Amino acid sequence: MKNLLIVVIVFLFISCNKNNPKPNEKFYCQIDGKAFRPNGNGDVFNRIVYAEWNTKGWFNLYGFDDKTGHSIVMTAKLNSKNEVELKQYSTKDSLYYATYSGDLIYNSKLDRKEHEEFSAYEGNIIVTKYEKSLKLASGTFEFKAKSKQTGNQVNVTKGQFNDVTVYQVY
Repeated sequence: MKNLLIVVIVFLFISCNKNNPKPNEKFYCQIDGKAFRPNGNGDVFNRIVYAEWNTKGWFNLYGFDDKTGHSIVMTAKLNSKNEVELKQYSTKDSLYYATYSGDLIYNSKLDRKEHEEFSAYEGNIIVTKYEKSLKLASGTFEFKAKSKQTGNQVNVTKGQFNDVTVYQVY
């Protein structure tokens, strides 16, 4: 009985850890080991988490944190029929692009602070579920990115998105 109590306490501690994703969390990843979660419920009017299926052949996924101004944007080239596929898109194939907008840094040329912008040089996004009739997409992602301004690097790992609403745009 004592062992069972220890197991339950350990499980509760692990599952309540802020750096672990919740089951079927709308959008989650770790940036250099720290949890990144958009601070909203995925309402497109608040533009926190959503996806676009662009009729010009691109799938875009957005995650915004209004409290910090940080954001992640990923873009994947769709198939020849311009449809979302259950497949992996990667930087190696030039079918995938990702950016991370990080902390504020000072831009001496503009004499103002701006968010440090990171561009992926390696990574992938895997669309694991796409329900066209419900306009919902799920999948995983990860990437390594380098700052355009400073050369700093970040590792985005354990990325997941679950049942994110996909809007068709023209």
